[in-house]
Amino acid sequence: MQLGLQIPDFTTPDGPGRLGADLGTVVRTADEAGFDFIAVMDHFFQIGAIGAAEREMLEAYTTLGYVAACTSRAKLLTLVTGAEGRDYDAITKTCYFIFDVGEKGEKAGEVVDSLGRLADMGFQAAIGSVANVWQVTPLEVIASDVIPAVANL
Repeated sequence: MQLGLQIPDFTTPDGPGRLGADLGTVVRTADEAGFDFIAVMDHFFQIGAIGAAEREMLEAYTTLGYVAACTSRAKLLTLVTGAEGRDYDAITKTCYFIFDVGEKGEKAGEVVDSLGRLADMGFQAAIGSVANVWQVTPLEVIASDVIPAVANL
């Protein structure tokens, strides 16, 4: 099972003045942790499920350029539609997943179990958000406890 980090919210605890530095820290940490994909949100206004419309939002193509400069191995994603006519077996089967490992990693086992069930259903990659990603500790827990456990699913 491959894992991807989706960053849907650009409102950082340190404010807009630190957004570039904070985003770089998160991306480098995710890359070093072993995430296979990094995806960013691309909306004019923030969507209601994430936060208020006036929260910080970046334009995806510019953001992906910055993210690319911060990574050495992760693939970058934007939403692509139109798979009509493609060989089904050539398409990576992905699902959205919330990586909630808990504040101190206490839920890492539950995350591994859930990813195992998704792999059993035929999903090859889980791409989603990480609660408190700006603190980077959850990314470190995923690196040590989740990625190695699901790498061969």
